Amino acid sequence: MGVLARDGDTTPAWTPHPWRTRVMVTGGGRVAVDTDELAARAALLRAAAGEIDRSRAHAAAAAGQVMRYHAAAVLPAIEAGRHLEDVLGVGRSLPALAGAVRGLADDLDLQRVWYAEAEREVSTLLAPPWWRVLGAVAPPGLVPWQAGAVVVGADALRLVGHAGSAAAALAGPLPGAVVAQRHTAAFARYAQYLDDDVTRGQVLVDGEPVAVAGLTPVQRTALAAYGPLSAVGLVAQGGRRLSGLAVSPAPVVPMRGAAGAATAPRGPRDRVGPPGTLGALAHLTTLARPVQLPRTPADLLGRLAALERDVRRRGTGAVEVLRTTTPGGRRHWTVIIPGTQAPLAGGANPMDNATNLLALAGRRTDVERAVVTALDASGVAPGEPVSLVGHSQGGLVAARLAADPLVTARFTVDSVLTAGSPLGPVQVHAAVSTLSLEDVRDVTVGLDGQPNAHLTVAVDGGADEPHDRDGYARSAERLAEVDDPAVRRWLEQDAAARAATVPGARTESMVFEAWRTER
Repeated sequence: MGVLARDGDTTPAWTPHPWRTRVMVTGGGRVAVDTDELAARAALLRAAAGEIDRSRAHAAAAAGQVMRYHAAAVLPAIEAGRHLEDVLGVGRSLPALAGAVRGLADDLDLQRVWYAEAEREVSTLLAPPWWRVLGAVAPPGLVPWQAGAVVVGADALRLVGHAGSAAAALAGPLPGAVVAQRHTAAFARYAQYLDDDVTRGQVLVDGEPVAVAGLTPVQRTALAAYGPLSAVGLVAQGGRRLSGLAVSPAPVVPMRGAAGAATAPRGPRDRVGPPGTLGALAHLTTLARPVQLPRTPADLLGRLAALERDVRRRGTGAVEVLRTTTPGGRRHWTVIIPGTQAPLAGGANPMDNATNLLALAGRRTDVERAVVTALDASGVAPGEPVSLVGHSQGGLVAARLAADPLVTARFTVDSVLTAGSPLGPVQVHAAVSTLSLEDVRDVTVGLDGQPNAHLTVAVDGGADEPHDRDGYARSAERLAEVDDPAVRRWLEQDAAARAATVPGARTESMVFEAWRTER
């Protein structure tokens, strides 16, 4: 764990949420945290704050006695009164000291909760209740409809009750990420069996049978929710099933905004090549646009804003591929992957909630296919280092690509940076240097229902919207200040993978848009 002070101040600013000036690091090392000792230290600090309060009460009583002589203009009493005023209400006074000590205690409690969550294990046991099994395997007509109605009603009441308790918990003192993780895990323990197919041990996903025995309850729940969400999306599409995927390099159009922003496609009519093709690879040289080399993780996350604004305007998905070439001719590649941009499922933009559910459940998604296609089209050669960067859904896709042996067999994925992504079920290979940024108030990072197995830096960025990509970019600016060997090692490996510190390296940007099509 490292300590960060805001605005260059070397003393922590004690606030109602004192952990905002700190980070917590989990994974990436062998340092053990004794949560019982953290609880004991917090209790001692609160006891010390109580003693300070009692000292303040004694000082106030003494001040009352001194004031009796102060009125008579007795010089020693006047001098004593001044000192007591300092103790009671000026500068580093007793009240301020008591507040600071309680703030430390609250900070330790937050750390205890966070580290305890990081050590929690998740079971993949598939053990549905007997009445679920009976309802799933019984022949039609064997189970009275009244019994089925009772089960459905009980499920509805449980869902409503759980939603209410989760909302109440989010309004409480615990950070939103911890609340979401705990309640998602608890909810999934019974929600996973709402789909009879899950109870039978196998579900159909887009017509393909998928075994669920080795999945977590949250992953099974995601698969159970995918079918209904897809049906809603199909209705929204007027019955048109978009089961194909097209990926196309986007023509270069200067974008307004920060220097070095992503190239912007003008729209579907300006795509290179016919729909569903990549066009000739020879065109990509002219499509690449020189941009400023991203030196830091904050620079990488900062590129998302311009990219997301444009893809939302056009209604398609898009990823940015950065090609960095050193003076010696070695090429390094970085892929920037935005977050969710469509609320339903099955529409033209593959960056939707269908991708969220499938990726969380461990299924390959259209966005993953789009990234692989973009890397192929960019001309990434074997052995050339690749870095993957994503926010929210983009981070989930990035981590899944780095964990996919078929992908790592084709591309040398050296570094992954995610921000605000629920990655608990994803097991990235240890050879891939991976760091996840998570805001302790961001409920999205808790939707996996389990902790990450890799290096994770928890922060409180102080943003009004803790899931905001720009807030994560600001938090990433502080990574270099984190006093943790695993974080320092990741920063060094990430910079090497992207040639971020190589003098004279030049970077070019290519944007690939992706959209679903009818076969």
